[in-house]
Amino acid sequence: MPTRPPRLSIIVPFYGVEQYLYECLQSLAEQTFRDFEVVMVDDESPDGCADIAREFALRDRRFRLVQQKNGASATPGTPAPGTHTPTRNSSRSSTATTSCPTTRTAS
Repeated sequence: MPTRPPRLSIIVPFYGVEQYLYECLQSLAEQTFRDFEVVMVDDESPDGCADIAREFALRDRRFRLVQQKNGASATPGTPAPGTHTPTRNSSRSSTATTSCPTTRTAS
C-alpha cells in the first residue's frame, strides 16, 4: 500500500543565515503537529547552512534538502523551471513557506 503524502509542505529557503537556521529548523522539528514535510532549499549559501540542513535531513525523515544554483530563480526559495520539484505529490492539501531572518532587532 503506497504511503500517503504529508498534509502540509513547509518550504524553507535559505542563503547566508547560518546563525539562525538551526533554531528555525529545530522549531519546526519540535511541532506537535507531525503530518508535514520540510523542504529546505539551499541557494548555494556560502556559510554552513547546507551542513545544518543536511544534519536535519539525516536525522528526521520529514526534512529534505534541495540544492540549487544561486540566482537560478527570480524569487528566493522558488525553484527555477526544470531545476527541481519541491513536492513529491501534486495533490498536497497545503504548502507553506517560511524564512530565517537575515537580521535580528533588539527587543
